[in-house]
Amino acid sequence: MSPTWIVFRKEWLEVIRDRRAIFVAFVLPVLIYPALYYAVRSTSIGDRDKSTLRVGVGGDSDFLRPYLDGRRLILEPGEFDPQRLRDGSFALFAQCDPSGVTVHFLTTSHGSTEALHRFREALGACRDDRIRGRFAAMGRSLDPRRVASIELHDLSSAETRSLFMLGKLLPVFLVILLLAGGSFAAIDLIAGEKERGTLETLFLQPIDRSSLVRGKFLVVLFMSFASLASNAAGVLVTWKVAPLLGFERSDGPIDGFVLPPLRVYLLVLLWVLPLAVFTSSLLLAISAYARSFREAQTYLVPVTLVGVALVLLGAAPGASLASVLALVPVTNAALAIRDVLEGRFQVLPQAIAWAASATYAAMALRRARSLLLREDLVLGIEPPAVFVEADLRARRAVLAVALHLLLFYFVGSWAQAQDLVLGLVFSLWCVVLLPPIVYLRARGSPLRKTLGLVATPARNLLLALPVAAALAVLITAYKSVQDQFLPVPLKVEEYFKELLDAQGLTDTGRLLLFAISPAICEEILFRGALQGELEPQRRPWRTVLIVGFFFGLFHLSVHRLVPTALVGCVLAITRQRSGSIFPAMATHASYNALVLFGLERIAARGGGDLVVHPLLVAAALGVLAAALAGMGRSQLRSGSGDG
Repeated sequence: MSPTWIVFRKEWLEVIRDRRAIFVAFVLPVLIYPALYYAVRSTSIGDRDKSTLRVGVGGDSDFLRPYLDGRRLILEPGEFDPQRLRDGSFALFAQCDPSGVTVHFLTTSHGSTEALHRFREALGACRDDRIRGRFAAMGRSLDPRRVASIELHDLSSAETRSLFMLGKLLPVFLVILLLAGGSFAAIDLIAGEKERGTLETLFLQPIDRSSLVRGKFLVVLFMSFASLASNAAGVLVTWKVAPLLGFERSDGPIDGFVLPPLRVYLLVLLWVLPLAVFTSSLLLAISAYARSFREAQTYLVPVTLVGVALVLLGAAPGASLASVLALVPVTNAALAIRDVLEGRFQVLPQAIAWAASATYAAMALRRARSLLLREDLVLGIEPPAVFVEADLRARRAVLAVALHLLLFYFVGSWAQAQDLVLGLVFSLWCVVLLPPIVYLRARGSPLRKTLGLVATPARNLLLALPVAAALAVLITAYKSVQDQFLPVPLKVEEYFKELLDAQGLTDTGRLLLFAISPAICEEILFRGALQGELEPQRRPWRTVLIVGFFFGLFHLSVHRLVPTALVGCVLAITRQRSGSIFPAMATHASYNALVLFGLERIAARGGGDLVVHPLLVAAALGVLAAALAGMGRSQLRSGSGDG
């Protein structure tokens, strides 16, 4: 027996010993789906409400009484009193006047809405009879219900309707079930054993650690598929048992639902494989990172919410697999499964999306493996404490930048309201640039080192252009996705365009104002002062995220928050990789120039769809990664001062 199989068998036996968890995860779904369906259908079939309801009426209501017979409504004449509706004395009150009938009801009361339903039916019948009577008085016959006859013909078959419904619901359930099914195994196998102190014994065995990782991963993957299978069995049992319980209509059991053909199952399974590997690896990584069983459970809630949000992104109107969404994890699987179920299988988008999904699964599995091989995480060894002085310095810098943003919001907005061009110049070169320099001088920080004003190899400056070009493509692709659920109002775009055109700026002026000036001033603030004050903490990813977040917040727009934050993160990585602020400035200026001139002209010539093509986006990702990896870190020259 291979070591991986031995570990798998050992972990599997430990998991299935928890009989209560096994019952809840795998046996209960088979039983609960028929029970839930029976309960729901039992409450929905039959009359809406058989109780007799009291209705208050005012004015002459005699003409309505013949139409209320058999509707279980008792009319009580009186004056309108809202309190009698609120305390339940009347289900509703109808004021009958020669000009019409005014009905008062409570949406929050089931009895009131039910009385309204019955009363509107009576009013409709009364109205039809009056119209018919008026035409009869003129010697003509008319059926009001045939005045505008509408006939509905659904050309879709029961199979296509069923597959359409599955395409909307199945991806959501897949993500939830894969995470829920594998979560209790993943948490118990790593975080649980870490908390019980039994993980050290396992890692002391004469077995390759990679075999341990593979064995644990296979258990989580198996449990994820077992969860899917048990829930599918519960749905299938419901589908078979429902007709026996009397819940069958003329168009088939369970409201005409038809099971898909075998080929659809195979194509969906092809997509479930990378998705299951991705979720299982993610669960293992969470369990390895968590210090306790409870902490791992806490992480599951936001992970599940993000997964469902990515699925719902694919359900947005206009979402298509033949777009940049083919590269978004989980979303691409949801779109692909939807297209498969709806019979819109396109080979190239499906292949691109599957390749991207498989790549994400491999990356997640590799990351989970690296975390499980780290003794400090697996054995729960606390990392060494970060220097208190570095933490204090970072907190002060974050607070200073937050106050600086408030200053920019009030002073910069006032200056730009007076004169747009001069206000922007004042905002950038005075409000943005000067305060961080004054702050660093007051704090006694080494100015040149903190701001990153150090020499850098020429290749770092040359690589700034491909980084900027890749960023322009990726951010444009992201905006095309964001516009599907958070579009920029057209009036806002037109207003700013007209405002800029009214200034009469030349291309050179626009380049200086919107590309070069922000690249200098904003970089000094964010990648200079803020990042320089955060880097002594030696938490590179935390530094990147904080710098990116404040850079996105700086632009004061909910529509630009995420795109500019992503740009800010890449610029922060550029400084980290190069050790200098100059490549970040060059990247920032190039990116702004490309967005300002290149993308505008491409869109004007009808090339907007080409920029967001999945192949181009994938190429941009590769270029960005290669360019950042190619940057070399600079060092301060000996004897250099802090000028």
